[in-house]
Amino acid sequence: MKFWFSTLLVLVAFVTGRATSGNIAHPGMAPYTPTKLEWLELQSWIAVKEDTVDATAGSGMTVDTVGRPPETIVLTVRYMPNEPRDVMNKIIEHKKQLIRAVAQGYRWDSWLKIEEDVAPLMRDK
Repeated sequence: MKFWFSTLLVLVAFVTGRATSGNIAHPGMAPYTPTKLEWLELQSWIAVKEDTVDATAGSGMTVDTVGRPPETIVLTVRYMPNEPRDVMNKIIEHKKQLIRAVAQGYRWDSWLKIEEDVAPLMRDK
């Protein structure tokens, strides 16, 4: 008797799962599993995002991250003309440490590479 009851439960669970898995009302609710790099990119972006641009003073910078497959996070820095380079270098190094710490939290730091993309936000005319 237990065997038939267990079999019935498994069959009901299977049929219920099959009936609901294809009926997603909204594309945003479709299941998706990000890659490790995609997850690390998101977590790194949350950790390092910064925007201190002051257009009137011509100083400040923006900091973002983007993943570059297969194993690289690129730290993207755009700076204003009056931003001191020594201060910017310290901030960049700190942001790289934050990214490394996020990766260490998942134990993914052994394969991760971090690169910089540093450029002026505005070109001189």
